Order: sequence, then C-alpha cells, then structure tokens
Amino acid sequence: MEGDLLCGGKKIHKSDHSHRVAYVRDVDTHYAHLTVKETFEFAYSLLTPSPTAEERDERVRLVMEILGLSHRADTIVGDNLTRGVSGGERRRVTVGVELLKRCQLLVMDEATTGLDSTTSLQIFRSLRIIADEMAPVFVTLKQPGRRGLPAPSGGCPWQVHLGRPARA
Repeated sequence: MEGDLLCGGKKIHKSDHSHRVAYVRDVDTHYAHLTVKETFEFAYSLLTPSPTAEERDERVRLVMEILGLSHRADTIVGDNLTRGVSGGERRRVTVGVELLKRCQLLVMDEATTGLDSTTSLQIFRSLRIIADEMAPVFVTLKQPGRRGLPAPSGGCPWQVHLGRPARA
C-alpha cells in the first residue's frame, strides 16, 4: 500500500501530527486521588507549553462543560480500589484529557465497553457535541445494542460497518 497522509489537505509527517489526532484508549488510567478538575489541569499543563492560568482554567471549564462533568469537578476520579466518579464519568474524564490537546480528530477505541446502555448513551451524547463543536470523532465499538446509538443530528450521519473487521 502506498500513498500520502493528508490532514486538512496538507501532507503531514510522523513528527508533526501527534497534536492533530487524539487517541482515547479502551482503558481509563488516571491518578485516583486527583479530582476531575485537577486531572484536567495537570494534563493541560503537560500538553501545553507555558500555559497561563487563565487559558488553562477556561479550557478545563469548557471541556468539563461539554462532557457534563462540571458538577463533579471536585470529586476524585478514583479507580477500582478507591471510590470516585462513576465508570461512565471516568470514561468521560479519559476523553477530556485527550480533548485538551486541541486535536483535529478524536479516535476512540471501544468507547462503551463495560458500560451499561444508559451510560453508553451519555458518552455518545458527549461525542455528538464534540463532533459538532470541536473535531470529527472516529469510534470503534464491540456489539452495540439496538438502542446504543443516538439518532444523528444535522447533516452528519453515523457511519456504521456491520460485519467482519477484515472487510471494513
């Protein structure tokens, strides 16, 4: 297979595309004893060279608002041993950390694995807002339920492949 890798119509190289694509892994790995807001502030400080406090605070506020986490800002993230936010909220924290990159494409691996249908729907509602307001979203799913995907809005339908991965 040969070809060029383009982003926004411009040829890109390995060295300059890491900020363009955000990849959300299928596991949520965070410092369990940091709050949601502290997790985002820490990530933003690592991802952004010389951020001002005002820039950081505004970006963190925006991401928490989009992901529906503003009311959980002062709750610790937690993990399997430490009680914190719910599993769906922890998943949204993982998405939020990647959104802080100001990416041009968000890629999620198994976005709803292990989550119940209500929580999965909340994740997809957040992804719909991200796709409408911030960046295109590419998601892989394992066996989505019949009611797992919300109806598309506007002119951007969901692209779905049903079948063997080799034929996708």
